[in-house]
Amino acid sequence: MHEGHHVFAHLPHLHFFELPEEVAHFYALAFIRTVLTVTGGLFLPLYIYKATGSLFLVFLYMLLSQSFAKLPLRPLNLWILRRFGIEWAMFASIILAGIEYLLVYFFGTALLPVFFYGVLEGISASLYWDSYHTSFGLFGKLKESAEELAGLQIIQSMTTILLPFLSAVVISVLGFHVFYAIVFISTVIASLWLLSRFGATHKVNFTMREVLTVPYRALHLSDGAQYGFTWIIPIFLYIVLNGSVLLFGVVKTIIAASMALFSFVIARYFDRKRAFGLGKIVYAGNAVFPTILATFPSPVVATVTETARGLTNTFGVAITATLYRVVRDRSPALAVGRSFYVSAGKSVAFTAALVLSYLVERAHVLSLSPVDLTRYLIYGAAIFALTSIYLYGRLERDVESLGA
Repeated sequence: MHEGHHVFAHLPHLHFFELPEEVAHFYALAFIRTVLTVTGGLFLPLYIYKATGSLFLVFLYMLLSQSFAKLPLRPLNLWILRRFGIEWAMFASIILAGIEYLLVYFFGTALLPVFFYGVLEGISASLYWDSYHTSFGLFGKLKESAEELAGLQIIQSMTTILLPFLSAVVISVLGFHVFYAIVFISTVIASLWLLSRFGATHKVNFTMREVLTVPYRALHLSDGAQYGFTWIIPIFLYIVLNGSVLLFGVVKTIIAASMALFSFVIARYFDRKRAFGLGKIVYAGNAVFPTILATFPSPVVATVTETARGLTNTFGVAITATLYRVVRDRSPALAVGRSFYVSAGKSVAFTAALVLSYLVERAHVLSLSPVDLTRYLIYGAAIFALTSIYLYGRLERDVESLGA
């Protein structure tokens, strides 16, 4: 039995399912990567904006880290997954994230460093998501996929409830530089622990052609654009909260706590009721709540709408589980292919954000405040969320036809 299995086997509230032994170690890797994301990754755009006052640099980082840096990397990622296995790909993701945060400590927030941060995060994130989705697609239990996903979400959410708040406290007291030094040191310690417990690797065997020709491409692109526009919400929230890192951390912690509780409540419901139609709730939430927040920005509205959107996003388990069921009936390439096209869709959102911020800050063609600039971009989430509701119907019908 892998060491990673013991980590999950003794956690509370998870008796209703058993994580497959062969992937338990991998999900220990995924958990550590999640911790890095909700600490260093969450606050880096805020640090860039606080230090420079430039949304252009923030959106440049987002464009590189969430889309452009990922798209050319898929052939390399596929080679790594085939040659070394998904565990090594995830381990590389953790190491690259650590290097990124070390560079943040030394080089600050000038244009060139921000460019390299974005590239490093793009490489790290693409390795993470390709490994993550391929793993569950290959090794999860077919009839309990949503329950497994919800259980993993509980583990991640419950353990990371206080991390945004604690991170905000450290930043408020010691500053961003010390915070990123702490994150880097934590990454090194976690990496050494992982190396001492590294188990067998699982390799994949599919081609880049399969990745590029996956079905549901329109849905994946629409989802990517929707996710891209919602990625702008944290910086909008930070501006609305008058640049208070501590208050930002409190709001994010409230959201994480609500999602953890809600995940536990709904975890069993998905597979028993085949309630994959609940995935549309995610799209409805991404259409309604960001629109309300952008239209009536205030700390109270931000807390309420982002908490509500976090709860609706919990139903993303249904979307992902639906895809995993199709993956095991068609090809594991669907998981990587979805990640590729989601990245391409995100590039639509971040390119629009980068161009608009350039026209405001650099070309001085438009005159918009930071609040108005981000507000108009967030409205884009509603357009693509409604598009995804329509496209998701085809995926549901395919799952029913497969008898999954």
